[in-house]
Order: sequence, then structure tokens, then C-alpha cells
Amino acid sequence: MSSRLIGVLGVDFTSAPGAKKPIVIDVREPREITESGTIPGALRIPMAKLDTQTADFPKNADLVFY
Repeated sequence: MSSRLIGVLGVDFTSAPGAKKPIVIDVREPREITESGTIPGALRIPMAKLDTQTADFPKNADLVFY
């Protein structure tokens, strides 16, 4: 799978005109989520299962990992 890794901070991925909505994947530990809250609409995939789970996403999907 070809991919790009981009670091972002405080970006609204849905506000750009014509932009396709990315798949947001929250890989944080439960303790981290309890401390800082959830990300609305994000999928929860533990870091340990990331390799097997991301294979199910469309090849042309934009994935954002947090």
C-alpha cells in the first residue's frame, strides 16, 4: 500500500470545498481517551491491530491517524 504520512495539528479536514472526507482512526489507548476525550466520528482501532484492519479500507481512501 502506498501512503503518505502528514503531521497535522488543529486541522478541520471537512471544511475544504470539494475535499473528500478522510477516515479518521483513533489508535490511542483507553486511558488516553479517558483523559482527553473521543474524536467524533473516528474509528477506534488499537495500534496492535492496525496492520490487519487498515487492509479493509478502500485503497484510495485518505486515512488520518490520531
